[in-house]
Amino acid sequence: MDTITLNMENLSEAERKQLLSLVEKANKPKRFCLNNIISGESYFFIDTDGEVWESRFSSSTSIATNRFVIGNAFPTREVAEFEVERCKVFHEIKEFIAENDDEEINWKDTKEGKWSLSYSYRFGCVLAGVVYMIATAQRELYASSREVIEKMIEAIGEERIKKYYFGITE
Repeated sequence: MDTITLNMENLSEAERKQLLSLVEKANKPKRFCLNNIISGESYFFIDTDGEVWESRFSSSTSIATNRFVIGNAFPTREVAEFEVERCKVFHEIKEFIAENDDEEINWKDTKEGKWSLSYSYRFGCVLAGVVYMIATAQRELYASSREVIEKMIEAIGEERIKKYYFGITE
């Protein structure tokens, strides 16, 4: 990293503020996205078996670009491994509801509860939450009853849901 020594006394208050704003911007970590990666830079991706692999970005191949476009490119192995587990938990949630909830949700009925996972910051726990709405929102993540959600929490594990569904790692 380059070090620059400046005499701030020669700058006006407005110039100081502008300079400090630029320094703050320069010190922010670079966002990991297709527009910021350069050829030869290392990234990680998940293969079809859920294994994490390292690769080098090449703007001349569509494979690397497509991994970024579909969200399968990660800055570190740890971030990619977290994503593997997150995908597993999401899949387990959808599968549990599909296999254990025989009731059809009427998305047009505002009096019918639609149950899903919720997180209580007040109590620090995962629980079943209910909404009464007429719009659909990720249908496969909703169940027709509190009992289905509570059984799902028990089956999948509260800590896994907390970490990989809600992203809470405290």
